[in-house]
Amino acid sequence: MTRQLSGLRYFQDSQIYVGLFPQQTDVMAHSHPFYELVFFEHGLLNHQWEGRRNILTAGDLFCIRPGEVHLYTRSKDAKLYNCLFLPEAIPEGIAVLPGIKRLLSGAERLRLHIPVAKQKQLKEILQQMILELQNKASGFQEVLSALLSLILVFAGRELAGTQVKDSGYAPAGKVQAALAYLETHWQEKIKLEQVATAHNLSPEQFSRLASQLVGISPLQYLQNIRLSQAMELLLTSELPISEIADSVGFEDPNYFARLFRSRVGQSPSQFRTRKGLT
Repeated sequence: MTRQLSGLRYFQDSQIYVGLFPQQTDVMAHSHPFYELVFFEHGLLNHQWEGRRNILTAGDLFCIRPGEVHLYTRSKDAKLYNCLFLPEAIPEGIAVLPGIKRLLSGAERLRLHIPVAKQKQLKEILQQMILELQNKASGFQEVLSALLSLILVFAGRELAGTQVKDSGYAPAGKVQAALAYLETHWQEKIKLEQVATAHNLSPEQFSRLASQLVGISPLQYLQNIRLSQAMELLLTSELPISEIADSVGFEDPNYFARLFRSRVGQSPSQFRTRKGLT
């Protein structure tokens, strides 16, 4: 069942709301009459958006439009920023800029990945918005509007200079291509050294450059994909847990169970019984 959220709890004092949600609980399918710009900072998030599943990586940025249905299934360490704003809050002249227009109203459902080097700039804007909402000093609504303009221009410029996809994160480049390979071959027995070599990288380069790009190692990236697929199967199938572990690429079900508990905060059986909820 899809819930329709109203903006009453968010927009009492302003047409813009920003929150930081550490260790956020799972969010069931819902839609709302406002925009939701999401910056995913840390952890593992299995995100369904208008029926399509994505595994989010730290540094991902995307915009849910009014009326679009989405839901989250997350790891215990998931941390994300939500910037919510009503359509009338979009500053005049901003929405028509090419990159921003594509983000807010384009036919594609785009997911940007913000390079680690630029994530600090984005987080500082979002954190300033949170402070403005907390303090409500004179002129805070005008400051929020100006900061929303900054975020949208930031996203629009990234969108203009980045190849994006509406599914897995796989723009051009050797490291990105190697990560894309993991996204499409995660069920297979993968040796990361061979993946690196096949993409003209040394294992050390692959590890270092992937960490710089997405904030985690190639092994963690692969584990995130596999754990996310396991979450999906635990919630939607009746397969034995040992079969699920094997089907998502874990040969040792005990290792799978330990890793799942450490990342998700519940054992696979608890996750299934409680439908992912904490």
